[in-house]
Amino acid sequence: KATLVTSALLAIILAYAERNTIPSHLVMIWITLILFVNVIRFVITRHQKRHPSRDISVINRRLVQFRTGVLVSGVVWGMACVLIYPHNDLQQQMFIIFILAGLVAGGIVSYSVDIFSAVSYTMTILTPMLIRLFVDDNVMSFSMGISGVLFLVFMLASIRNINRHFLENITLRHEAVERESKIKQLAFYD
Repeated sequence: KATLVTSALLAIILAYAERNTIPSHLVMIWITLILFVNVIRFVITRHQKRHPSRDISVINRRLVQFRTGVLVSGVVWGMACVLIYPHNDLQQQMFIIFILAGLVAGGIVSYSVDIFSAVSYTMTILTPMLIRLFVDDNVMSFSMGISGVLFLVFMLASIRNINRHFLENITLRHEAVERESKIKQLAFYD
């Protein structure tokens, strides 16, 4: 929920900041898409929490829904560099890049338990930004693009490391619960 609320608030702030720089219909299309995706993801998350399941087919279907939501969210955020990217305003460009980099960092923390979600979210947000930076015909944009590629590589390596730590922690927790259960069973029989 915190990720969705943060995403919605950042989208509102970005749309407000770009309202006088970008044609209003483009800003409205983009903010509507972001908020729509977040509402759908919120409803799905709420439903899943209210109706837990141990059925593997249900769990797999929910994982696909989760991954789809993360992917679509990343794509719509990545669209910011297509729809609402100001061509002649470096300060506004930096603001968008700042928000996107922050979203990626937050997404890595939130989604790294599922490496597919974390990687797809990161790639779908950063790739349009990097393309935009390399396409702009100036030294500063190119330099920012190179820096962005380094950031992307670092984020992808971080995803792998964080995912490994999450999986180790989950495994250790599962083993501890199993040991505790066995100890309780032995104590019951003694």
